[in-house]
Amino acid sequence: MLLSKTIKIVLISFMIVNFSSCKEGAVDPPPASDQNISFTDVDGNTYQAVKIGTNYWMRENYKAVKSADGQNLQSAYVYDENNSNAVAYGRLYTWSDALLATPEGWHLPTQAEWEELINSFGGSSVAGGNLKETGTAHWNSPNSGATNSSGLTTVAGGFRGPDGVYYELGKHGSYWGTAENGSEPYCVYIYNTSANVIKEVSPIDKTSGIAFAVRYVKD
Repeated sequence: MLLSKTIKIVLISFMIVNFSSCKEGAVDPPPASDQNISFTDVDGNTYQAVKIGTNYWMRENYKAVKSADGQNLQSAYVYDENNSNAVAYGRLYTWSDALLATPEGWHLPTQAEWEELINSFGGSSVAGGNLKETGTAHWNSPNSGATNSSGLTTVAGGFRGPDGVYYELGKHGSYWGTAENGSEPYCVYIYNTSANVIKEVSPIDKTSGIAFAVRYVKD
């Protein structure tokens, strides 16, 4: 049962096909300075955040290994246990540790915030492209539809399955959110082969052990 979630994510990423292409190797610059703020986490990592609508979203995947009060997180992983991947793609957190890792003054994006963001950039069928970093530095070719018009600069950091195996680096970006007043996980999936976004409320992932990337939103 736990593995079915992982298999589903992997199969979806292979089934989605789009024929657009992007320039290789490009990394998107930060958006205009008047739309930018910076933030430093408990481990000393500094992030940029971009204002989209009325919210500030982190434009880099979170990478702290401690909670806001300095406690070590038990389930903050780096893809393939390779620390260079933490620099490029951030860390992958279980649902419980994504909540524990939340820095003061920030929160996991709610279902409503994710859906507002997605709808602001064309809806589920095209918003993935508008949320993705362009080029192939952090997405495998073809990185279909990528424009990063949002400035969010999502990357394909893959995920860690409940079996402890890492999947889909370069192909798939998986992000946590919250639903049902914060009591359930809300999951957002973006792919290198499509401009779309897949999203779901997934109660099983509270305890499945699957680990996704995190972008916090400023309170």
